[in-house]
Amino acid sequence: MMMVSFQEPFRALKEVTLCPFAAKAKLVYCSEWAEDECFKENVGRLAAEMGEYVSNDTGKQNAGYVIRVPCPDNTLDFAISVFKEFLSEFAFFDSSSKKSLEQDPAGIGWTFEICYEPMFLNLFSGAYPKEHSKYINDNNSIWILIQPEFIFTAYQVNRSRFDLKKKIREDFLRAGMGYNTEIIDSRRKGLCFVFPAKPGDAPVRWWEY
Repeated sequence: MMMVSFQEPFRALKEVTLCPFAAKAKLVYCSEWAEDECFKENVGRLAAEMGEYVSNDTGKQNAGYVIRVPCPDNTLDFAISVFKEFLSEFAFFDSSSKKSLEQDPAGIGWTFEICYEPMFLNLFSGAYPKEHSKYINDNNSIWILIQPEFIFTAYQVNRSRFDLKKKIREDFLRAGMGYNTEIIDSRRKGLCFVFPAKPGDAPVRWWEY
């Protein structure tokens, strides 16, 4: 009997997402969560892995890093609280992440850093509605996609590429996966890490959970 990799839920999502860059994106999957380690030990090990990955990616080839974190309560509020706890613990092991969280994530221009590299984070959860762009078929975990900001420059996803952004947003909207574009355009990146359940809902202030 073939063993199913713990990475399968995210690999499956990568195959069906409407993001035009996903198919060719080089993603690095961090190691599996160890059930025999406590939360802090797991985060410390993953933080060390991330440090090595980021430091060794001198050619800036990695489009993102994927981390799975157990989440036994499949509600969005609980998923967000686990996301916040993960980042809080991560900051214990990474001084640049700690410095980031000491500032206001809702501020214009705020950035979360890992090894002093600016990163953009995305929370995926089975607690979202199935038609949601951040839904993943996993009711027992949250998945965090960590993207170096240089990758957006490489893909030419920036404020000057209005045509590209418009097409991507229209594709998601037609598929019933519309999202609040005003938040994204506000340059308040901290408010974009976690999407609300519905596009019209208030931005998620995850750091207050």
